[in-house]
Amino acid sequence: VTRTFLRDRANQIVLGIFVATFVYALLVLREVRSVDDEAFVPAIAVWWAFVLLVASVGAFIYYIDHMAQAMRVETVIDHVGTETQDAIDRNFPDPAGSLPVIELPLPEPTVVVIAPDRPSTLQAIDQDTLERIAGDAQVVLEVVPIIGDFVPSGAPLVRVRGDGAVDADDARSAFALGSERSMDQDPAFGLRQLVDIAVRALSPGTNDPTTATMVIFRIHDLLGRLGRRAIPGPQRLGADGAVRLVIPVRTWDDHVKLATGEIIDYGGTSSQVVTALRTMLDDLEATVDEERRPVIRRQRDRLPLGR
Repeated sequence: VTRTFLRDRANQIVLGIFVATFVYALLVLREVRSVDDEAFVPAIAVWWAFVLLVASVGAFIYYIDHMAQAMRVETVIDHVGTETQDAIDRNFPDPAGSLPVIELPLPEPTVVVIAPDRPSTLQAIDQDTLERIAGDAQVVLEVVPIIGDFVPSGAPLVRVRGDGAVDADDARSAFALGSERSMDQDPAFGLRQLVDIAVRALSPGTNDPTTATMVIFRIHDLLGRLGRRAIPGPQRLGADGAVRLVIPVRTWDDHVKLATGEIIDYGGTSSQVVTALRTMLDDLEATVDEERRPVIRRQRDRLPLGR
C-alpha cells in the first residue's frame, strides 16, 4: 500500500518545490561574485530565491498535514477501494448475463512458450496482440498463469494448441511482467489488499475489529458492484469466429472466497465482524443472480451461529 504515497500527486508537487528551490538557490549562488573588486549580487534572482523559500515552507506545512491524513487507515481503505472500483469498471464493463458462455473443444497443445529467465509477476496481457498472433498462425494460444500470479524462471507462460508456428519472442512481448502485482487488469489485487488490512487489524497483537468492519463495508460495495457485472469466460474468439485465445480468469466464486474467507477465519470470534459479514452476505444474496448465490450461502454457513 505504501506505493500509493509515492504516486500521490500532492507529494510529488511538494518534493518538486523542494528540489526546485535547492537547485535554483545553487544556480543563483554561482552568480554572486566579485567583479573588479566590487561585489556583484543579482538582486532580482535573490528575491525570487526568497519567494521559493517561502513557498517551500508553506509546502512543508501542507505536506505534514497531507501525510497525516494520508496515513489514516480510513484514507488508505478509501484509496484502495476507489482504485479497485475503477479496475472493476474497466475490466468488467458489461452487465451480468450479457456475455455468452463459450465452451468449444480445443486442439491438443503441441508447443510451450517459455517465460523469461527472470522470475516475475504477470501484471497484464495484451489480448489483441495474442489474438493477432494466433490468427496469423491458425492456432489457439492458451495462457497458463492467471493475471497476478507469480511466474517462476522457465515456467510455461503460453501453450500453443495447433500445428502453426508461433514466434516465442513475439508472444512474450504481449505480456507485462514485473516485480509486483498491478491493479490495471487485476481487481482481485485490490480485494487482496483490503483483506490484508482486515486480517492485520484482527491479529491478536492489534485486536481492532472496527478497522476490519470498515474494510468489510468497502468490500460489500465492491462485491455488490462486481455481482452486477459479467465476468468473461476463458475462451476468446478471433476475427474468424474461431477460438484463438484462452485466458484463465478468476470467477465470481473466486472473488467472493478471496474477499471473505480469511476474514471469516480470523474474525469469527468478533461479534462486530460477524454481524458485518452476515449483513454483507445477506445483501449480496438478495441482489445477485441465482447462479451466483451458492458461494454466498457457503461462506455464510461458515459464520458462527448466535452472533
